[in-house]
Amino acid sequence: MKKLIFSKRNDKEINNLFHPTGKIKAETVDFIKASGCFTKDNARFLPIFLKECFVLLKKGGMLEFSYSPELSGLKHREVEKILWWLFKKSYDIKSHNKKTKSFILRIEKIESTLKKQTGIDCWTFGMVTNGSRPEFAKQAIESIRKLKIPHYEIIICGYYPQHEGKNIKYIEFTQRDDLGWITKKKNIIAENAKYDNLCIFHDRMVFSKNWYGGMKKYGNNFEILSCPQKLTNNSRVGDWVSTNGSSKNPGFMYKIEELDYRDWDRWVYIGGQLMIMKKYIWDQQPWNETFYWGEGEDIEYSQRLTKSGYLSRFNPFSYCLSLSWNHGRLPQRWFPDEKNNTNRFSFYLTNVPARRVTRYSLYLITRIRIFQKIIESIFPVIKKTFVYKFITSH
Repeated sequence: MKKLIFSKRNDKEINNLFHPTGKIKAETVDFIKASGCFTKDNARFLPIFLKECFVLLKKGGMLEFSYSPELSGLKHREVEKILWWLFKKSYDIKSHNKKTKSFILRIEKIESTLKKQTGIDCWTFGMVTNGSRPEFAKQAIESIRKLKIPHYEIIICGYYPQHEGKNIKYIEFTQRDDLGWITKKKNIIAENAKYDNLCIFHDRMVFSKNWYGGMKKYGNNFEILSCPQKLTNNSRVGDWVSTNGSSKNPGFMYKIEELDYRDWDRWVYIGGQLMIMKKYIWDQQPWNETFYWGEGEDIEYSQRLTKSGYLSRFNPFSYCLSLSWNHGRLPQRWFPDEKNNTNRFSFYLTNVPARRVTRYSLYLITRIRIFQKIIESIFPVIKKTFVYKFITSH
């Protein structure tokens, strides 16, 4: 019988980068015991922990999970709601009872969750382009070829006259290019993909030479991924962000923050410039084609996937270069780090304070609808000014 034990000493490891399924084969473990792993600092990562454990369990395998509501802030009903959200009818609760100050949950995996799919050496890369940056597109294609992936294809959807070459499939599509119908193009790419591993990206993304090696290191057990994406000056370009609440809330865009790669919450979203995913997920949840460029299609898509039980995660081992970025430096959310003793207040004072204060002010103002309309009408003008450029970088 193969067992795994997680205890209090593992609590610092449980975050967004917790990924034992990258090293241990799926559905090979008979019994997993977790005790004392969760505190109020890491309780938000419980969905990630449960998802990783569930993938490892064989059909008929058991998970025994004990937690203290006082120490973790987790509640009995909340934990059971997370199970249903993630696994639906694939598990059976054997017991969930209180013992002294803790609850002990025992569940059995009653259905296999393994998917028949091609391996990590089979990839479909899908490039979305409107033909306005052929030099960018050329660099992206060349960077994919240099990865030397055993089995790959490049699907180009949009307009790119220089589309000849090995392993390239060109699908010309220019409908509503004036609006930027990127959701339609992404669906066309996924529909025509040969392989189960999809990487759908905009033509400004260039893959570093270690990208494929980083994917092999992360492993083939994933659902939806982002990875580090930076400019040549090493600035991040929205590669891991959160709306910090529902995108249906007025002014939500002013609460968007960049996250530490270890951080995660239910409102994270993967920027539309690059998404790594499994095709079976797209089969169930395609992009919403009523969204166009600049309308937050990436936020809607990521959060819809999360609601469906697919968790956006982050692979820190594969890097991409972004050839352009128009949104400046995003405020970053504070993440407690033992190696860095900076407290929350001093961190926010040094991390783009001008932009942080401006965005918070706009968030409050735009909650009043008439002011929201005014801001929307004058923003195109403001965006071209020196003041805007200064604020977005300080």
